[in-house]
Amino acid sequence: MAAYTTWTKVQQLYPRADDVEAVGANQTALIAAKQNLFHSFIRHIHKNDLTTIDEAVSEAVALLIVDELRRRAQTDDDERSVEVSHPHFKGITSPEGAGAHALIHAIREGWIVLTQDKADKDLEYPEVTAAAGNTSTGTVECHLPHEYKSDRIDTFTIKCTTGGRVDVATAVFSVYQNYGATPIGTGLAASGAWAHITNELYIRFLDTALTGAMFVVNDTWTIVAVPPTNPSRSAGPSEYGVYLG
Repeated sequence: MAAYTTWTKVQQLYPRADDVEAVGANQTALIAAKQNLFHSFIRHIHKNDLTTIDEAVSEAVALLIVDELRRRAQTDDDERSVEVSHPHFKGITSPEGAGAHALIHAIREGWIVLTQDKADKDLEYPEVTAAAGNTSTGTVECHLPHEYKSDRIDTFTIKCTTGGRVDVATAVFSVYQNYGATPIGTGLAASGAWAHITNELYIRFLDTALTGAMFVVNDTWTIVAVPPTNPSRSAGPSEYGVYLG
């Protein structure tokens, strides 16, 4: 997993960083911890870890680290006196913490578009993850035009059962839910039109070249669908309050 920021970046934002945390191994652990925290805030957009790190990401994670270092070194309550209110976070924090959460909010809202974003469509077009061994070059996309209508998180596996292309509807797929042995749908022909799977979840298939088979038998793709009312939102974005004097 690529590091979302560097200690050098932290030092640039907070010259006293080494005074608060001088041990290299602990610096690395702190970067990893705040990186995971950052990713939890944007998990409804990117289920997988980012592989291309934009400056906005690097700065946001570094600012989260600086906020933590300031908390450790705090000698004056006034250092943590900035009140912020976003859908993913409400509380009193340092100026650096406020800056971090402003960047995170902008990323979540699509005001800042990351390299790996699907423009401003991420909230409606969840990430589709191709299996590591796939040789298919075609694309599978997911669409939630409203929200996932369920009371739990569900994982869907799309499996190619007949190889081929979309433009001639030769590729065929089966759909499995929560890794069940029996598919919930079979004989799904590749189409550029949206096909309804269940609970307002739609998928479609796209060729990426003018000729050749785009989809290969036994290749699979995974979609994780998260309902907005799911109680275990700790694995994804969730508003919470932190008030530190």
